[in-house]
Amino acid sequence: MLAQKRRNLLQYGVAAITGLAFVAAYGNPSGGQVVSGAIGMTAIGNTLQVDQASNLGIINWQSFSINGGEITRFNLPGTASAILNRVVTDTPSAIYGALSSNGRVFLINPSGIVVGPSGMVNVNNLVLSTKDISNASFLAGGDLSFAGDSGAAVKNLGQITASGGDALLIGSRVENAGAISAPNGTAALVAGNEVLYTPGANARIAVRSGVDASATQTGVDNSGTMRAAQAELLSVGGNPYALAVNHSGVIEAVRVNNVGGRVLLSGDVGETRVSGTIAATADDGANEIQVLGDKVTLASTAALDAGGANGGGRILVGGDYQGKNPAVRNAKTTTVEAGARLNADAIGQGDGGQVVVWSDDTTVYRGAISARGGALGGNGGSAEVSGKKSLDFQGTADLRAPHGNTGNLLLDPSDITIGGNGANTATCSGATCSGSGLSSYLSADFLASQLGLSNVTVTTSSSGGGAGDITIDSSMNPSPWLGQSSNTNSLTLNADRDILVNGALYLRGASNGTTAVLSLLAGRNINVASNLNTANGVGASFGLIGDHGLTLAAARTDTGGTINIGANSNLGTARETSGGTLAGGPIRIFGASAAQTTLTGWSGAAGASVMQGKSYGDPGTAAAGIYYKQANSSSSNGGQGGGVQMAQMQTVPVQVVSQTASVSQTNSQAASGPLPTGATQVINQLQNGGTVVGNNTAGNSGNSGTGLVSLQGDTFEQNIYDAITSENQANRWTTDFGTKVDQLLWLTKSIATTNVPPGSSPLGNYAKALAAMMQGIQSKPANQRTADDNLILSTLSAIIKVASKYIKPPQAVLDLKAKIERLQNTVNAEKAEMANLRSSGNSYTAIFSTSYFITDLQGKIDSNEQEIASLTRQLNAINTGVDPVSVFYPFLAFNAMHRQE
Repeated sequence: MLAQKRRNLLQYGVAAITGLAFVAAYGNPSGGQVVSGAIGMTAIGNTLQVDQASNLGIINWQSFSINGGEITRFNLPGTASAILNRVVTDTPSAIYGALSSNGRVFLINPSGIVVGPSGMVNVNNLVLSTKDISNASFLAGGDLSFAGDSGAAVKNLGQITASGGDALLIGSRVENAGAISAPNGTAALVAGNEVLYTPGANARIAVRSGVDASATQTGVDNSGTMRAAQAELLSVGGNPYALAVNHSGVIEAVRVNNVGGRVLLSGDVGETRVSGTIAATADDGANEIQVLGDKVTLASTAALDAGGANGGGRILVGGDYQGKNPAVRNAKTTTVEAGARLNADAIGQGDGGQVVVWSDDTTVYRGAISARGGALGGNGGSAEVSGKKSLDFQGTADLRAPHGNTGNLLLDPSDITIGGNGANTATCSGATCSGSGLSSYLSADFLASQLGLSNVTVTTSSSGGGAGDITIDSSMNPSPWLGQSSNTNSLTLNADRDILVNGALYLRGASNGTTAVLSLLAGRNINVASNLNTANGVGASFGLIGDHGLTLAAARTDTGGTINIGANSNLGTARETSGGTLAGGPIRIFGASAAQTTLTGWSGAAGASVMQGKSYGDPGTAAAGIYYKQANSSSSNGGQGGGVQMAQMQTVPVQVVSQTASVSQTNSQAASGPLPTGATQVINQLQNGGTVVGNNTAGNSGNSGTGLVSLQGDTFEQNIYDAITSENQANRWTTDFGTKVDQLLWLTKSIATTNVPPGSSPLGNYAKALAAMMQGIQSKPANQRTADDNLILSTLSAIIKVASKYIKPPQAVLDLKAKIERLQNTVNAEKAEMANLRSSGNSYTAIFSTSYFITDLQGKIDSNEQEIASLTRQLNAINTGVDPVSVFYPFLAFNAMHRQE
């Protein structure tokens, strides 16, 4: 019967007791019966004073309400002492007067609790709950378990202050429209049927099961203010709420004495919606905001601030980085509306923070992220905006730094088209989306605008169900992306499978002399059917890397793509044994400044050509040239090695290097001018001392001079081949050596196996000079580097990046990597255990970030991750300290192996 009466009352909700006529029926708490402890009660006028001599006490009440103008005061032995008040009738509690205590006050009423607009609660620590707790658990201390099937709500319309500890409101539904303050603890609104509370721990709250609520209700609703060291709004629902968590008010979390500065909003099912303000403050960058749930929405009025004086904090919306942290719940869909602001700036001296916007399905982003470096120094922060399957990006992310390096924005859906006519058509109802499917579209205009605010990396992954392709559509506006005005940022396109370039790409350096960089990296193929253009720029660099091949070709056989390389420009290297294909279109090199262009690992096809408009000074040699290093001839009998055309040239040496058994070099001149009469050197390096076959003259058209044709061969390559195959590498390096082995790899390994000292004269000294040059440039502040500095640094860095993986690292590096791997495996196991706690099969589900989980396990994770970070720093120091001579030497050796020093 009592349960039935409670259910009847719940139909009206706690809001019914806000009527004045209803409130008038209540007075100070009455009908109190002491269950445990030494407790005395005195009522004088409008004041009820409860004096407790024992550390813990329990009172069962017939009613617990306080009228306006009335006072109920609990005098306890100390701030750690506690009194448990339980209402055992079906009468809700209404607090319109004053409730005060110097200790910890618990009020349990399964029929509902409201703090009215005139209500004032001022205690050291407070728990208001419609879920019950056993007497034994309370008296035992430690973790406190609240449970029950009450559907009643807890509501605050007044002022609650917990001066020394926590302020927790626990119920089936929880609402705050007033003010809650817990400056030294946690302010929490928790909706759930089973709640574990651990006073004093970093992980205050864990929620296991949800509540059986109507789909039209809200689990946790905050329209008021909450100010605390850390704040949590948690809702775990059995049936989906329309809104699991709704925040339209103000939340402020201030880190005090290295504690707090964190805000967590998390809903199990339904929507977590933020339309208000959240501020997490810490001077040391340890502040964090998490907005998690099945569906996450940041409305146009939402403002999330995790900035800090000495560094920006973290903001996680819908999940952690790439959705890979098992301790952080991933949203199915995430929406950030236009007008929403996410700030993780460093204010003074320090780096910008980290902002992640993630979903496992579809992310729609229209907001504004800011994670800028400090005004006095520091680098820009990092941001990721991604949907594992689909992404609609039409917002901004400002990651600049006035006195440091610009940060990077990562966009990583399943497949993406840049600059296409298509549009993101995804629409979401709850956590279910339809429309775009696995297709994402990124406007070239938005990308161009974003590149003025950050470096940008676009990555695709087949793990989302798509192919993992990046398509640059032909309908894209070919206006320059990089190098506009003072923009010197970089764009990296990194496809899990293919990059398909159907439209023109333009790249030019900035007017202030720094270098703009475009890198295309693919797990399989890069297909370029149109133009790559670095013309009209001071400094520009293309990097093209395809694991299975690189094709610069026309969409049709009669039209060809063109790579136009301006002065001081770099064309990267195609890697892997398949090399690249230059088919159907020329590479044109022009400009007045000194430059050298090297094409490495490319196979030429009929009609392919390399054209240079002027002679350039070659660093380290008397004259410059084009170095066409052919990885494979185009037919079984040697075929055509690809034309090298020079228009109106001065005397320039041309080296055509082939590892094949024959080379044919015909028609290697431009119609507009003669091949120079200077020395033309065609070098054939044959595996087994083979002979040169084919027409190796200067050509047979135009006013060509005969020049000097030098055919040279020696045992150098045979020595290399023997050195490598002697290491039992025959399973990989076949006798068709020239077509299978990258120059970098076989030269590097040959240096190591033939014991040629990298420091020997003269090549070793040249390598040392390059290493010293690189280190000197790196020691300069970024804003003091010249265009030549940036060009040299980017080129040498690219060499090291590709080459280093072929050089066996020192044993110290191997040992550190092994230890880091072991520790990471341990951390992964600990995080998996932590995630296990969230499953329904365990006693309680912690739904916090790493910092919020149970203290002992979290401590282990923190300790191991700190050690990983320390070891990683040691590893980076060792890697940085490795002498680049061993990397640069093979490149110098290759260019000079047949030249007198």
